[in-house]
Amino acid sequence: MVSPLNKDGGDIVGIAGDSGGGVVQAAANGQQVTYVSLASFGAPQGAPIGSQYVGRRDGEARWSNQNISMPMSAQSFPPGAGLGTPFRAFSSDLSSGLVWGGPRGPRGIFEGPPLAGGPAEYENYYLTGLPGGTLQPLLARAPSMPAAEFQLEFLGATPDLKRAVIESPAVLGTGGIEVNGGHNLYEWEPAAGQYQPINVLPSGAYESEKVLFGGAGGARSHAISEDGSRVVWTAESAPSALYVREGIGTPQPVTVQADAPAGGGRFLTASSDDSRVFFADNHKLTADSTAGNGGLGDLYRFEPDGSMASRLVDLTIDHVDPEGAEVLGVLGGSSDGSYLYFVANGVLSSDPGISRGNCTPGSSPAGATCNLYLWHEGWATPRFIAKLSGGDEFEEAGFAALGAAFDWAPSIDVRTTRVSHDGNRVVFMSEASLTGYDNTVRAGNSCRKNFAGGPALPAQCEEVFVYEASTNHLNCVSCNPSGARPIGPSGIPGGTQISTNFALYQSRVLSEEDVGNAGGGASEEGGGAGEAGPGDVGTRVFFDSADDLGAGDTNGVEDVYEYENGHVYLISDGSSAGGSSFVDAGGNGNDVFFITRAQLVAQDTDQLVDLYDARAPHVPGEMVGASVTSSSACAGEDCRMPSPVAPALGTPASALFVGSGNAVALPAPATHPKPKAKKKKSKRSRKKGKSRKGKTRGKSKRHRALRAAGTAGAAAGRSGRGAS
Repeated sequence: MVSPLNKDGGDIVGIAGDSGGGVVQAAANGQQVTYVSLASFGAPQGAPIGSQYVGRRDGEARWSNQNISMPMSAQSFPPGAGLGTPFRAFSSDLSSGLVWGGPRGPRGIFEGPPLAGGPAEYENYYLTGLPGGTLQPLLARAPSMPAAEFQLEFLGATPDLKRAVIESPAVLGTGGIEVNGGHNLYEWEPAAGQYQPINVLPSGAYESEKVLFGGAGGARSHAISEDGSRVVWTAESAPSALYVREGIGTPQPVTVQADAPAGGGRFLTASSDDSRVFFADNHKLTADSTAGNGGLGDLYRFEPDGSMASRLVDLTIDHVDPEGAEVLGVLGGSSDGSYLYFVANGVLSSDPGISRGNCTPGSSPAGATCNLYLWHEGWATPRFIAKLSGGDEFEEAGFAALGAAFDWAPSIDVRTTRVSHDGNRVVFMSEASLTGYDNTVRAGNSCRKNFAGGPALPAQCEEVFVYEASTNHLNCVSCNPSGARPIGPSGIPGGTQISTNFALYQSRVLSEEDVGNAGGGASEEGGGAGEAGPGDVGTRVFFDSADDLGAGDTNGVEDVYEYENGHVYLISDGSSAGGSSFVDAGGNGNDVFFITRAQLVAQDTDQLVDLYDARAPHVPGEMVGASVTSSSACAGEDCRMPSPVAPALGTPASALFVGSGNAVALPAPATHPKPKAKKKKSKRSRKKGKSRKGKTRGKSKRHRALRAAGTAGAAAGRSGRGAS
């Protein structure tokens, strides 16, 4: 249990946040997590409706929680505002955060006392170290614009928060050429405390009438490079154009147009350093392009630093189908831009099973299908992966729940896909039967909720799939191992929203470390790991499911599951009426954070929602979240956030209780033939010189530890409570 025992009557909220906002994020090492509660425990007086906390685990496996909320007025963040807590972003290691502060917020719908260090009466953002670091204002002095007309909007940042992109109608740069009252984009560098203008045209003039960070549709995936030296932006003034500002922070930054000469490009994603920018365009921008008017056009790759001969390449030249590629969107790509997963209607390769699709951008007609492809550098044509349903890009205003997929949505706040950093694996959802499993709902006419007046919904349940490029193999992660039809949908969440329809971070549903293979699972120290068999994927995928995928799941509602090496394991409690929801995971998947109202440790005696960590391997005597430190009100020029220790609430030992779990192999998919590949032993197998050929009943570290803890729990009279 991560959250403290005493929560002052408040629930812990999940990815959906507080009124559509609030930062919920785990550090990559799994030792820290930041979360939101509707209540204020250990907080300064006058806390907003949602309070932000950071939980940390020390070397003795003891969780401590700190309230890092800033003092706010009683009018702050009214219910339904969709603005969550004042924190907008955290660094990837949770060592620093960016927080809003000021007397007047965006659109004037919330207020707060000014924090020290910035000009009075002006809204501001502050960079703060955690815990209790000095507040550094983004706006250090008053601009030449009245406070009543001034706005400052945070749009994105580098993972370490050392560069941030903001929008403001004020002139904040040193050149004084920006249009006062326009929509100016800036990059702020905390180390120098300076603003660099972004919306500079190649001619040197400023475009500030209609400017977007990234592109239309909220596409912000890698719109800023990891080091902040490049930013992708769009000028929507007719004719619209897609630009890359590069060399930011150097004496001679420049702007180049990616979709020259015609313009009209729609930014989709980029490599982590923005050296490769991917966009779609209906114009024929290269001599060999076959772009047409369908969908979003062809898929292009632009390299700002490439040679003139290879700067712009059409990746979807379609010589077979006269109607063209009709690209619809991307699922994501590798960090270096050498892999890209995308969806299109066109027939782009000679792979078997391809036919032209009829999906449309946004909501597709009933029964529509389209093609999922993988482009990889060096291949002559993209590889066909599967035929998806138009319902896998489900668009209905305000609808984001289990069973609703947004696989190729332009904005990551709803996009329900994940791609590994190396591009070898992609996790996505589909209501189509891609591996032969009958996913028709067991009872009823629809597998997901419908809103009044909404479109008719299919009886097919959304399932979760993982595809591995190196083996060209597709596995159904959430298909019921027993072969029984589902009683409810499965799914993975979209982006973690920090405000309504705005997200910068996607939770880690796909682990980034090879954790073994089907022969032996993630073996314990001293044990051997088996060799990979056909279709084995040595990784972890975490998902939610309303289906009963194992004997321990009896509640018929949403629970958290893990797929590992061909097996499915129940992570959360499967018997509580309220169910559980996935929140985030550490980078290697050893820590899985979820929320539940179930009482999974003996010390949890209330009916409130708590944050739990399913950890592999479990540490005996691990403490539940107990101690809480609080922030005090900021005052003076050297405003800091001291952390006096609150009275101890007790640190009883954690008691884990879990059932036997689900270790049944999934049905073998028969959709895609797998090329022969040279088998290799896992790292552990090579280290120990052992293998377990032919064994398929592997147990993960987490499963073994939780099962052992469950046995102890049963002896204490609390058997079957699920993992914590």
